[in-house]
Amino acid sequence: MEYYPNEPALSSSLDRFSLAWKNDSCPRPPRPFPCTLRPFRATRYPNAKAEMERIDQICEELLDRLLKLRVRNYEDRPFYPNGTARDVFRMNQEGLQELFRSLIFSQNAEVDIVPDLVRRIGRGFSTILAVVFRIRHPGDNNILRQFTSLIVRDNIFYDHPRLTDDDLPISLADADSLFPGLANEFFDTQFQFCAVTLRRKGDVVYQGYRSQCPLPYKRQERIGRGAFGEVYKVKIERRHLRLSGDRTANDEPAWIARKDFKRHQSFTIELDVLKEIMEQPQKHDHLVMVLAILQHHDTNSLFFPLASCDLQQYLTGKFRGESGSELRGSITLAQKAIVFKRGVALAGALAFLHGGSGGKVCLHLDLKPSNVLVFDAFDMEREIWKITDFGLTRVRNREYSSLAPGVEGIYLPPECATPNDKVTTHSDVWSFGCIFSLVITYMLYGPQGVNDFTLKRGEREEGDYFYIKPRNSTPRVAPAVIDWFDKLRRSAVGDEKESRMVRESLDYLQSRVLHPIRRQRASAKDVELALKRIHSNFTQDAPPRSPTLAQDHVGHVSLLDRLLARMRHRTSESAGTRLQSFDYDFGTNGLGFRFAPLDGDYLVFFSSQKILVWTVSEIMRALGRRSEMPPPQPLRIPNGTIKSFATSANAICSSLDADNFQCIIYDVERSSGSARVGDGVKVSYDHMGYIKRVAMSSDGAFTAFIMTDRPRGSEADCRIYLAYTQHLMDTANEGNTYSVPRTSRSNSVSDSSLMSITTAANLIFEKVAVGPAAQVRFLDFTPDGKFLVIITQDGSRGFSIRAWETYSGRCYKDFSVAIETPWAFRNLFTTCCLFVTKAAEPCLAVVSDHRRILHVNLAKRTYNDRRLNIDVDSMFVCHDGQTLVLIGKNNGLRAYLLPLHALDRANFIGIAKINRLSYAPALDDAAVTRDADDQLKLLIASSSGSFLEMGIAAEV
Repeated sequence: MEYYPNEPALSSSLDRFSLAWKNDSCPRPPRPFPCTLRPFRATRYPNAKAEMERIDQICEELLDRLLKLRVRNYEDRPFYPNGTARDVFRMNQEGLQELFRSLIFSQNAEVDIVPDLVRRIGRGFSTILAVVFRIRHPGDNNILRQFTSLIVRDNIFYDHPRLTDDDLPISLADADSLFPGLANEFFDTQFQFCAVTLRRKGDVVYQGYRSQCPLPYKRQERIGRGAFGEVYKVKIERRHLRLSGDRTANDEPAWIARKDFKRHQSFTIELDVLKEIMEQPQKHDHLVMVLAILQHHDTNSLFFPLASCDLQQYLTGKFRGESGSELRGSITLAQKAIVFKRGVALAGALAFLHGGSGGKVCLHLDLKPSNVLVFDAFDMEREIWKITDFGLTRVRNREYSSLAPGVEGIYLPPECATPNDKVTTHSDVWSFGCIFSLVITYMLYGPQGVNDFTLKRGEREEGDYFYIKPRNSTPRVAPAVIDWFDKLRRSAVGDEKESRMVRESLDYLQSRVLHPIRRQRASAKDVELALKRIHSNFTQDAPPRSPTLAQDHVGHVSLLDRLLARMRHRTSESAGTRLQSFDYDFGTNGLGFRFAPLDGDYLVFFSSQKILVWTVSEIMRALGRRSEMPPPQPLRIPNGTIKSFATSANAICSSLDADNFQCIIYDVERSSGSARVGDGVKVSYDHMGYIKRVAMSSDGAFTAFIMTDRPRGSEADCRIYLAYTQHLMDTANEGNTYSVPRTSRSNSVSDSSLMSITTAANLIFEKVAVGPAAQVRFLDFTPDGKFLVIITQDGSRGFSIRAWETYSGRCYKDFSVAIETPWAFRNLFTTCCLFVTKAAEPCLAVVSDHRRILHVNLAKRTYNDRRLNIDVDSMFVCHDGQTLVLIGKNNGLRAYLLPLHALDRANFIGIAKINRLSYAPALDDAAVTRDADDQLKLLIASSSGSFLEMGIAAEV
């Protein structure tokens, strides 16, 4: 096929955009190719009159062929599609040669330039000639000679002609200089041959006299409107949409979407963002990119591929496809997996926008279902979801924060509605979480479920937002959302894979995505990876869960299983024992050691006047080299004495002995293989009571306090106070307003005395009173951070257990455990730990009187106790989440294992006899970790000044 500069042929690139024009039944214009004039014969005319009549005949017949191909747009304006003149003239070259041979017959018979002239006309002058035919009067050869003078003079062709088809349309002044006498006619007529052509590359601008060019829209229908303007679906005439280069275009009318802007500023903002994204070295298939840009008269337009519908219409059942199809009723597990995967792809697109390609960072800031387009809806193989509408997007060269827009929106995070707050890429993550919760709802309940979810959220006067911000309180996930998530969990019980997918997805959304505190949210890339892992549950061989949720692993080999495999080789004391002195004077007022949970890799010693921090892996390397213990990092304690403390994987909290609420929170992060602690942030609330006890969730997201009801209040009347750790730090720096979030790091200890607790308010709103401080035996979070649990004891009658949901603030369980044989519980409470079953049920293991273990399932409100044949002083859940490690004095200090899944009946397995080390349960701490050779080690930090490392098992 031959291609010409101005008249493009078929572009196969259109196939990529799923445009909805294939089934259009509108009549198509007649094609020029089968139409030819009767053959012309080179003839010598008897006289000038006969010659003129022949010229008029040729011009009229060519013009008649052109007129038959003229079309009209949606405004009923006539125009000639691109390539019309070229096609007509190419099929009638003999007639053109006869015409021009009569006009420019040379005195030198040996020179015939006419064939070359006709070829040149076809390559770049056919549109001009068509205009000339339209305005020529019978008998007027002058304008034909004016036309030929643009190309040739004295039988010599111009290297740089004064006018070509690419120069059209021209101004009236230029027309007057080129076609004097018919300038007005040429100027007015040329526009019919110069209808707007949309191009992917470059801005197409039709301003001034060029705005008279007709728009190539055969039809248009408005499909949306907003503050920016309106959106139309438009049918573009053939050959007026160029998507790949300058020479190819659609050879059939094509449907695409046009977005018209009311304000030029809105147009330029979105256009600049799209250009930034399109100029990135990599592309993403799930972002809607612009097809063409047009500024025509006073209208600015962007053109995009035409989607079937948006995700809002898709999820709510407002779009049912061309055949009225949709995913109705009960859909198969395979279909659910596909829908889930499409949602995950949006997280990937968001990660790309956030700089995942190594390019610029884009904040979308208006992510919602109506800004996600669905192409080829309900075609299970071809359907694809894409993010669109970048009108509010902000682009920078690196990660940054920007001033919040100060507006509320159903899918916008809390910080967007807070004056002077900041938005970052994590703000988009919240919006994605809202959308993905609708996707999960659609998978389980279909469109009706999505609509019911919206109505449920809308029952509050504030509207159907995904968060609430009670007056003088911290933003939190809306209770309706939490209730709905619980409903979804209960509903997904038919298939184990589906149940696990729903449970894990919702847990992740609650803990890492729909988090009211911006910096506690995961990055879009982490969200994509986490959801991809969850999606793998739909495959036949699902991999184990993330290490951060180790206790729910499927197929994970527990520590106990490894040990049993090596029982024959076990000795009474492991040969891999190393004992090293800290070589540090801890004084006499020590409060004890604590190992960081999860992968914190640090050890802390607390005393009333100092805090010392070591990196555990550095200690183990020193033991391996038999070198001195590395020095600790001391932390500042400004103007106070430590009363209680808690640790998490990335933060330390110590409460101060004061008449009011005072604590210091330290950030901990890994740097070059070492744990480094930042300067602390002091949080002080004058109006609140004295802190009696503190606890932190393993990931550091939450901090809980037991405190007196008022300053200098009675310790017999205590309350529970739960807050987001980051929010405590933010408000400590900012006073009473929730504005301009600070970084987690501070250059020095900051002290802020707040007269009212406005932004770090209590997240718990049910059963806050916990009774006398002296009766509190235990306060901690479940390993997944979903529940806060307190145990109190009143005499020897048993235990009272209360648990709150951390993300809703609701009381989850509140019940008592009666002790049938009080005589056996002389000291009653000894130690306790929390764990989560494979079914995601929170549980307690409580040791009483060193000799009895009580297993409490909080979800089912059931409990069982058994008498032990060993003494237990302390215990903790191993890193595998399936094994309980117990330490007690039984003819010397010993360590034991007990499987959590058989806590009520399994026998203990002794794993180590620990010599040469004193152990005080209230002051010392133990942990199980892996060394550089991936061998399991039992670690004990003793307040006597020693550190023990003992090999307990080898890998199977």
